[in-house]
Amino acid sequence: MVLLVAVMLSGGDARHPRRCCMPKQWTGTVYESVGVGPSTPGTEGKFISIAMNTTFDYTTGKMAIMEYLTDETSQVTHAFHVIADYSTNKSYIIDLLAKTCAYQPLTDP
Repeated sequence: MVLLVAVMLSGGDARHPRRCCMPKQWTGTVYESVGVGPSTPGTEGKFISIAMNTTFDYTTGKMAIMEYLTDETSQVTHAFHVIADYSTNKSYIIDLLAKTCAYQPLTDP
């Protein structure tokens, strides 16, 4: 009974844990290898390596993603840069191999 009172007085509640605070600016890197099965019976699958660097800045409301996808069979690398501007709800996708830039509205928070 004493323990229960102490938890209630300290404001703690196991059913509603406190939120974890993230820094307002951060950068992270992900490396991933994925095996993809054949899309047509009798053909070979693919092994794809992915390297992705993400930078997020809460103060400006922007996020940048640099993604590199390498088909390990053909050794072709596709490079994409994505810039998301949450203050204007717009994102830009830059395909560095095709040298194109596309715009699309942001739909997810």
